[in-house]
Amino acid sequence: MGFSAAFCLMAQSCSHAPAEWKMESPDGKLIVTVSAHNNDKKPSLDYMVTCRNGDRQDTLIYHSPLGLDRNDQSFSTGMKFTGSAELQKVADDYTLYTGKQRKVHAEANQMTIPLENGE
Repeated sequence: MGFSAAFCLMAQSCSHAPAEWKMESPDGKLIVTVSAHNNDKKPSLDYMVTCRNGDRQDTLIYHSPLGLDRNDQSFSTGMKFTGSAELQKVADDYTLYTGKQRKVHAEANQMTIPLENGE
């Protein structure tokens, strides 16, 4: 079982944004957290991935910057939350050409966080 996170850039407006969004894998073991920060008056996003292991929670990926920088525009800072985050369950069936298991059924959770470049 796995999960995927999708981040959508949209152009709408909203005045209040949550400070973080959390999504768990279908089995509840993996947790992806996306956090919004206001560093030097420029909003930025980061993400963290943790794993539940019994009573423990281990960090797999520590707070890492989330964004994309292009020559003509930056999608790393100044991002603005523009709507409500949507969580969806997704499933996929596919066939592998090699390996012990040919038919695979995968389930995941997908979250879309609508953002726009505020700059």
